[in-house]
Amino acid sequence: MAVSSRATSHFDVIACSEMPALRGSFLSLRSTIIMLSEFKKNLSKLILTGLIFALAAFIFSLFLPKYWQVTGKIVIVPSGSSATAGQNLYLEAGNTAEIANSSSFKQNILGDEANNFDRAEPIKNSSTLAVIFLAKEADVKAAEDTIVTFPEKISTHTRELYNGQPFKYILVSDPEVSLSPVRPDVYKNTVWGFLAGAIIFILYWIFSGSFQAEPFGTEEKLYAEKPIVPDLRPVVAPAIEPETEMVPEPKYFSVPEQKVEPEAIITPRDMQNVAPSNLPVADEEEIPALAESQDPSDEEVKDRLNKLMRGEL
Repeated sequence: MAVSSRATSHFDVIACSEMPALRGSFLSLRSTIIMLSEFKKNLSKLILTGLIFALAAFIFSLFLPKYWQVTGKIVIVPSGSSATAGQNLYLEAGNTAEIANSSSFKQNILGDEANNFDRAEPIKNSSTLAVIFLAKEADVKAAEDTIVTFPEKISTHTRELYNGQPFKYILVSDPEVSLSPVRPDVYKNTVWGFLAGAIIFILYWIFSGSFQAEPFGTEEKLYAEKPIVPDLRPVVAPAIEPETEMVPEPKYFSVPEQKVEPEAIITPRDMQNVAPSNLPVADEEEIPALAESQDPSDEEVKDRLNKLMRGEL
């Protein structure tokens, strides 16, 4: 029994040690889901930002200077001075294109005409070379004249390089002028404007912290720093205290005390200073006479009091 409990504890510790990694991967997945949901909510704003930048690029392209493309085709043929010259005409078209694109040819041969020169490129699977000029509407005629004299110029330059003239350069047809300006490319600029607006919005959305993925990253860091260790201590049930009924305390009503006023006891001495209200009042003329009379005796006083009590007076 003890061996099984130790094994169980050992497996619990291993499982708990792997919990932070599992929780971290879960939180990372959850953060990615939240980011995608927030991106879905802001998809309309992203499209709106891209459209605003695309419109700005379109309007800006309308004010740029316009260039027409003038193209001339030059075919390379062997001059007859070399028996092996006709075997590598495809390669010679590439070499001639590199010579025409070199800075020495532009500076020494073309001179000021190099301002409108764009590039020279070989036509695939042929011995023909395409010479392309980009010129404003006023410079189209000058570009056509330069293309007409281009075979002679390239022949002069290669004669010095090859110490001879193994090839001839012949203009196939008249120069071709594009029907509309090729620069600026309004369509390409509009697409690039939309992509630039979308990228700027995504960068702003990421670095401004619009999506709430930070709490999950913080929680992941917390679990990574402090792994959870199970508590293997036995669980002790808390003691249950018996419930006691609350008996309400009896309420006592107090009776207000009645104040008993003591009865007044009238003594004969006090009656001397008490005069009934129905006694006759002496006149002012009789007062001196009464003052001069002698004081009554005790018997007269008692007799008068008794009569007073009986109401005879």
